[in-house]
Amino acid sequence: MKKDHVIEVIPHVFLSPSDRGFYRKYLHYRPHDTSMMIQYARVLQDNGNMKEAEMWLQKAAERGSTKALSALSNLRALSRPSPQPSYRKRSIGLVVFLLALFLFIGVLIGTHFHSSWYRTSHQTLSAYEDPTVTDEELTVVSNALMRYHQQNGRYPYQLNDLVSPFPYNYLSHTPESLYYTSSGGSYTLTADNRMITEEDMKPLSIYVSTESRLLYVRKGKTILASYPVSVPRSGTPIPFQETIVTKRVAFPNGGEGVLGTRGFELEENIAIHGTDSPSSIGSAVTGGCIRLSNADIENVFPYISIGTPVTIGEEPLTSEPLHGSGLPPLSTPFTDHDRTEEVFAWRE
Repeated sequence: MKKDHVIEVIPHVFLSPSDRGFYRKYLHYRPHDTSMMIQYARVLQDNGNMKEAEMWLQKAAERGSTKALSALSNLRALSRPSPQPSYRKRSIGLVVFLLALFLFIGVLIGTHFHSSWYRTSHQTLSAYEDPTVTDEELTVVSNALMRYHQQNGRYPYQLNDLVSPFPYNYLSHTPESLYYTSSGGSYTLTADNRMITEEDMKPLSIYVSTESRLLYVRKGKTILASYPVSVPRSGTPIPFQETIVTKRVAFPNGGEGVLGTRGFELEENIAIHGTDSPSSIGSAVTGGCIRLSNADIENVFPYISIGTPVTIGEEPLTSEPLHGSGLPPLSTPFTDHDRTEEVFAWRE
């Protein structure tokens, strides 16, 4: 890491990762960043400071980090001293007998014992082994970071800023095993020994064809998936062609009515949302909105952040979707942060 690389932890306060006291200072300004607590604990453990490493893992676990809880359990297992057997005086005959018995048992089960020990030791020594971050999760987070920057003029100070309560819920979830840093006009994501920057990722977008009555989710120019939709009835055209997602809502107006179980508000009371009338999908029957089945909008919802571009056009896209049966489901489809008591007057 370059010595002149700094991170803006709060407005007008910069820290350098090369600073010896970087972690403590960082956590002073961002006391809820569990990912950095885990990273600091890893450094402390590498330096042999098990007690303080355990303390930081405990703090992260108390803030709801399941990764910290797992690492804390493994760290305690590694730190626990093995019970010391007490020896008594034995006769030479008894010692010889026990030695012979031990060797006999070793011959019979040596191979099984060795393989079992090998598996167990490798499980406990990997206290910080990260679960795999999928390409889809990287795409989702990178798109949200881009949209956050476009709307706020900077990248978020920490990744958890993307999962703030409504109406600032850019995403429903971010993987705990992603390590994120930002400074000025750039960011880096580190996962599974891979480092990703904003230049490496292609953004997500939505395209709706009123002619084919399909909604397409795109990554760059690649069509990831398409879904059948209902479009506005004749005489009620959508008054714009280019817009963005301005709000993400789980269970709009309670989630049991005509707006379905999820929704993306656009503008002028027009939204992309679910429906309690699945038989209407594929028809031109709405008052101005785009409807998907509840199952389809729930599949799309965790992928799309606030600020994601939406294009309304007539012509269908000709390329085949990468995922013919819909986007791969993500592990956290929504959270309570996506709910709101706000009442929506979408055109349905």
